Amino acid sequence: MIIKTSGIVVSGQAISERDKLITILTEKEGLIRAFAKGVKSFKGFNSLASSLFCYSDFVFYKGRNSYNLSEACAIKFFFDLRNNLEKLSLAEYFCELIISLCVQPQEAKEILRLVLNSLHFLSKETIPRPILKSVFEIKILSASGYLPNLLNCKKCLTNCEDEFYLVIKEGSLYCKKCFCKSKNPCVKLSRGALFALRYVISSPLKKAFHFSISEESKRKFCRACEEYTINCIEKKIHTLTFYKQVCKI
Repeated sequence: MIIKTSGIVVSGQAISERDKLITILTEKEGLIRAFAKGVKSFKGFNSLASSLFCYSDFVFYKGRNSYNLSEACAIKFFFDLRNNLEKLSLAEYFCELIISLCVQPQEAKEILRLVLNSLHFLSKETIPRPILKSVFEIKILSASGYLPNLLNCKKCLTNCEDEFYLVIKEGSLYCKKCFCKSKNPCVKLSRGALFALRYVISSPLKKAFHFSISEESKRKFCRACEEYTINCIEKKIHTLTFYKQVCKI
């Protein structure tokens, strides 16, 4: 079976001196892991178009148990991400989240647009990295079925308090009156942080990265996005650890 689709390479693993196993987030098929023969050679056909962070048009041959890369034509390179370790580590974190969350073979058009936009902003440095990271986290979680309940207090249903608590394991809000301290991790959200979370989740992608927020609310917003991500992934995220070490967070 021949499959034609566009996608971005999110992982590559050498399996011989000339060949790689690449993982691609595709528009039509979700994640595809394909054998790419000869791409490690300097003169290898499809070499650049199948490199990490490259967005390309792909043609695959689907066998009984595997995909094989037949053709690749590059559309967009993000090579400049490799020139800055902070940018590179954050881009690799995005890729690890994609690999962890996009496990079912299904259309991934929105997530593909999310990563392409995120890598563009990261490359051009037009969005502050903490905001870019947090928007990516909450957007990909929401698109993958991990939408938190941020409409109102889970217990009394109020939605107009100045402070709420996001209980990480539940993905639910509690107002100050209803919140009961427990061993479950939580993040105290200001009105500004909660507004930012609601705005990002509900906004179309072209608007989700653009909003104003105070420094205090930004810290709470970013903390909530990261801790909720860690809880949903349910395993150590090595690229996140490395990113925080690089940035000395």
